[in-house]
Amino acid sequence: MTRNRGSARRISLSVVLLIGALAGRSYAGATLTGETGLVMIPTTEVLAPGHLRAGIYGNGEIETDLTADDRDFDRVDFSLGVGLIEDLEFYSHIPVVFFSRPTPGFDDATNNGGLRLGLKYRLLDESNGAPVSAAVLADVVVGIGSNSLPAMLDRTMAFGRRETFEVMGIVDRTLWTTRSGERGVLTVNAGGLFFDKPKHYSINNQGTEFRRRFTGPDTTFAAPFEFAVGLNAPLVVHKDHGRLSWTEEYRGNTGTVDELRGSIPMQLFSGFRWTLPEKTGLALQGGIDIALSGVLDQYRYLAGLTWQTPVPPPAPAVVAQVPPPPPPPVPAPAKMKAKIVLRGVRFDSGKADIRSDAVPVLEEAAATLRDNPDLAVVVAGHTDANGSAAANDQLSLRRATAVRDYLVKLGVPAQRLTARGKGENEPVASNESDTGRAENRRVELLAQ
Repeated sequence: MTRNRGSARRISLSVVLLIGALAGRSYAGATLTGETGLVMIPTTEVLAPGHLRAGIYGNGEIETDLTADDRDFDRVDFSLGVGLIEDLEFYSHIPVVFFSRPTPGFDDATNNGGLRLGLKYRLLDESNGAPVSAAVLADVVVGIGSNSLPAMLDRTMAFGRRETFEVMGIVDRTLWTTRSGERGVLTVNAGGLFFDKPKHYSINNQGTEFRRRFTGPDTTFAAPFEFAVGLNAPLVVHKDHGRLSWTEEYRGNTGTVDELRGSIPMQLFSGFRWTLPEKTGLALQGGIDIALSGVLDQYRYLAGLTWQTPVPPPAPAVVAQVPPPPPPPVPAPAKMKAKIVLRGVRFDSGKADIRSDAVPVLEEAAATLRDNPDLAVVVAGHTDANGSAAANDQLSLRRATAVRDYLVKLGVPAQRLTARGKGENEPVASNESDTGRAENRRVELLAQ
């Protein structure tokens, strides 16, 4: 009857965990004991300052021999963690134990275990350029639980002891990185447990293999050396459904009971972790724990639901707003050739002589050129259309030369003046009238 009650409780617990698993309400990043990391062993990851994490886990035996005369031992663990300052995390954990044994007159026991309180500090971080990530954790299990529960051989099962202290070093190493940025990480743990023999210790509360290997309440307890290796391997990443990873963990210690040191307790955990999109803060994890030594239950299941303060996406990198370089200066427009038409300088038809009525105009032009000493000038002579083109070319050059020479005489340096004949090619008026032809017989000053 007792066996049936224990099995029914275990089935009920499994159903609850399965329903929770289908709901997907957990966050990958918390171990069974509350530290951030893998499922059963911690990593160097820590919570950001002010961020919280809460979790609930179920751990129970998977019966392979229903006829075995052994005790049943199931448990539900509650954990809470908080980031204190940069690289420092506080965590806590307490188990509730469902214990039964096929002994006449023994009633099933439901008791809480000891309260685990601890700190983890990250010393090195690969993301900051270190070759590995490294951390150290230290915790204490306060003896508020039952002292008559079984003596177990795992850091997470310090139930039957007054107090337990733990110190552990942790190293993480990234083995590969996927295209999506997910990392495959190897984790190594090494440390020790320190405790006193339980105040009350019953041989009848131990498993069959325990009872075979030592006798009586005078058993000698010792502080074991712990070791663990874990691998977290990303499998699938989806922007809407989160990411799935595979977790493999190997754990062991040198044994808490001297009489069992010939059979080192070792376990292999295989499981999966489903992390929902980070804005939810939820994930699910679970798997099977396989005993590699005869002093442990051969198979145990573990399923966990956790929630963590959602981590907002990283803010886009703030790029200093460097003002754009000033646009290249707009090149100054090419200087237009300034044109001075000496309309007061009249030339008789076929002549190149400077007449007296042109003198005031030339004097004014000379004064302008003297006031602008950097100005070079082309003196261009023109004719009307009377006569041959060749004769007009020669006549226009003589008119330009006459004006240039007169300007030199008025004080304009000769090297600034160039005489050119344009002939009849650039008329400014019609050559069909006397007035138009008079307008075409002109000299122009073109600034260079």
